[in-house]
Amino acid sequence: MNRISTLGLFLLVFAGISAWQVTDVEAQAQPASPHQTATQSNSPAQPEDGSRRQILIDRTDSERPPLSLPWGLSLPSPKAFDRFFAKLRALQQGIAPNARITVWGASHIAGEGFTGQLRRRLQAAFGDGGPGFSIIGRPWRSHRHSAAAFGEEGRWRTERFRRSYPGRRTRKPRDTLCGIAGVSIHSRKKASTWIRPRGKRNIATADLFFLRQRRGGYFEVSADGAKLQTVYTNARRKAAGYARIDLPTGTRELSLTTENGEVRLFGADMKSGQPGVILDALGINGASPSTIEGCDAKLMAEHSQRLAPDLIVMAYGSNSVDNKSLTPERLEQNFGKFLRRMRKMAPQADCLVIGPGDQARRAKGSGWRVPESLSWIISTEKKVALAQGCAFWDWQQTMGGHNGVFMGIRAVPPQIRADHLHLTSFGYRLYGDVFYESLMLLWNSYLERQ
Repeated sequence: MNRISTLGLFLLVFAGISAWQVTDVEAQAQPASPHQTATQSNSPAQPEDGSRRQILIDRTDSERPPLSLPWGLSLPSPKAFDRFFAKLRALQQGIAPNARITVWGASHIAGEGFTGQLRRRLQAAFGDGGPGFSIIGRPWRSHRHSAAAFGEEGRWRTERFRRSYPGRRTRKPRDTLCGIAGVSIHSRKKASTWIRPRGKRNIATADLFFLRQRRGGYFEVSADGAKLQTVYTNARRKAAGYARIDLPTGTRELSLTTENGEVRLFGADMKSGQPGVILDALGINGASPSTIEGCDAKLMAEHSQRLAPDLIVMAYGSNSVDNKSLTPERLEQNFGKFLRRMRKMAPQADCLVIGPGDQARRAKGSGWRVPESLSWIISTEKKVALAQGCAFWDWQQTMGGHNGVFMGIRAVPPQIRADHLHLTSFGYRLYGDVFYESLMLLWNSYLERQ
């Protein structure tokens, strides 16, 4: 049984837990933000009677309001994560080989600071199932993954769907075949791309996702320079293609070299061959729900069925702040449509929405200010998420609420970068820990209900 770590007790118990029902605590204190707890005592506070605070979330009355749990986590019902937790339990019992989380989002996810820390914590507790699915190559300069390194040689072109905002120029993609991550890369001449596991990690298998098409070329797959397989992509019509590559033990580099025509790659699903958690981080810089909505639904659904995630996570909102034409009514309609599509794509999975964190924009003559639209973007996403049976994590609340961004910048060490939007490496790790510990509180409660 996985128990809450010392860090978890420090972050959650010491701060004070806001929940629907808490035993042994008469007065429920409002949770402090990590800005405050990070500089306080390392000894977790305990109730005066010495008992440990415990959250009870085993109520099943559907008429009850959504649960309000630690660090901004709200649930539409007490069983919002039960399917994911059931898979974790089956994993621990040796019944299931893996439990998978797939996360879509913008730069906060693409940077892999938050998701990388969450992956590390989950895999340390439940086993390392591998790096998971990722875009390969270098679709943009800052593309990175905490468990694997990617690179490319030759001329590759990135295809991604973009919806233009007023005042922005964007290149129109040639089609909507974006794939599960919303991005693909292709080359019409000889080019190569490689994957290298970081540290002592081992990749036992790699499922390559590509496009079959007329006049498609082929690519050769090699492990540490030794040729393993040739994959042909030529077909009469466009369709999803897959190739499973079994790698020799200890492989340090998997490379793909294209030849004789266009080859289009959507990504690779990398597994360790061992039981454990897999977390796919599918972030795109500058993305919003419209980035995914513009992609072919049939292809995305096929990719999703192949990955079969147990928990899907959508983390969007920061880029919507800059959309001047967006209104609360329009956001509610569009975000609702987006969530319905994502849930239909993975009906077997539990669902979580992560709202945007606190942030600021520079205003002419008045310095940095939190955008007025941020509050209704968060409240609208929360409303839609809970209405559609998805949990919601209020990242802004965990940062201290409105104007928490300024506390993060002044914190030692700093948690927010000078752009008042993105977090530092320390900040992303911190909030990855906070979310993990919140999830583990619910996990422990789930075990107690079994």
